[in-house]
Formats: sequence, structure tokens, C-alpha cells
Amino acid sequence: MGLQTKPGYDPDEKAKALSEFLSQHSSWQLFSSGTDEGTIEEKKWKVISSRYAEGQRTDRPIFHYVDKVLGEIATNRPDVIIGHSMGGTIAYCCNLMSRHHPEHVIMLESPNGGIPTWAVGTIVPRWAPVLDMLQGSSFMKLMGSLEPEGQTEYHQIGGLWTWLFPKIFTMPGVPQKVFPFIRHSGLRTHPLVLEEILKIISS
Repeated sequence: MGLQTKPGYDPDEKAKALSEFLSQHSSWQLFSSGTDEGTIEEKKWKVISSRYAEGQRTDRPIFHYVDKVLGEIATNRPDVIIGHSMGGTIAYCCNLMSRHHPEHVIMLESPNGGIPTWAVGTIVPRWAPVLDMLQGSSFMKLMGSLEPEGQTEYHQIGGLWTWLFPKIFTMPGVPQKVFPFIRHSGLRTHPLVLEEILKIISS
């Protein structure tokens, strides 16, 4: 999705590309134009929504989505990647495997510590990508074995689940901001999360 022209926006100025790795663009309301004075688009960022899920339930093996996102990164060459939940884990994995490395990868409550088996069927569905992200799985071992390249800065923003289960949603050595009062799905639309993201990408 391209950047819409707004008062004060110079269309000749090269806007940075931002890919938001979410399954549905409509769930990212605060980052769309015309919704709030401090939206990312009004800060002259070009927002590109990932289509890795193609509007369908994300129940295929995780490398199916990793391959799609790698292709999107190669095409769009974003300066910032934002991923919510599994999308953040995919974004992190892709940055380890991609030739293009953005300035920032921002993960919103992504289970980069691995999902424990007790959570499957209780707080997360028993879908193929969830099983791929189990603690000790081959996918999680691969992520742990790859060394980050480039100058990408990683960031974590967490909510209630991060506060309750920090081992699942916390990556050692990566800066993290936690909002214990924001539910997992609410991280995609909460003004405080938008403010924190704008602070990161504007630094």
C-alpha cells in the first residue's frame, strides 16, 4: 500500500518503506492513513502490508510463510519491519536469512523464546506453525544457530502475555518495553504502542 499524499508531504521526497508483518491489514488501524494525527504515514513513512497469510488462517508449516516474507523483503527492501506475534518471529528469522537487512526489526509480543508444550491447545491453537515454534523444535534450534548480520537493531514490545510469561516472549540482549495492561491482540492498535514504535524508528 503506497503512501497517500497529505498536507505538508513532499511527494518527491523518498519515503522509507515499512513492512508490517500481520495477517490482516485492517487490524493495524492506527498505522493506516486518516485514523490518528500521529500515524506512521503522516510521519512520511510508506507502509507496505505483508500478504504472507493471503487472508487465510495461518495453519501451514512456518517455513511456508518464511519463504513468502523473504520474497517480500527482497522486493520491497524495507528500512523497518514490524511483526506481531508469529509475524515477529518470522521477521526475525527472515532477517537472519535475507541479504537485505533493515535498520530496525520490531517484534510485538513474539514467542522467540519458544512456545512451551503446555500452551498448545490452551492459549494457542494446535496449528502447524505453532508446533514449529515449540521450545526445542528444529525451527527454534535453527534460529538459535544463525548469527545476525548487518547493522539491524532489534526491539521487543510486549503486553500482558509478556508480563505473565517473560521466558516465552523475551529475547536476551534485545531491548524491551512492556505494557502489562495491553492484551496480546491490542498491541496492534494501541496508541502507546504506536508512540513507542515512532520513537524507535525516529531515533
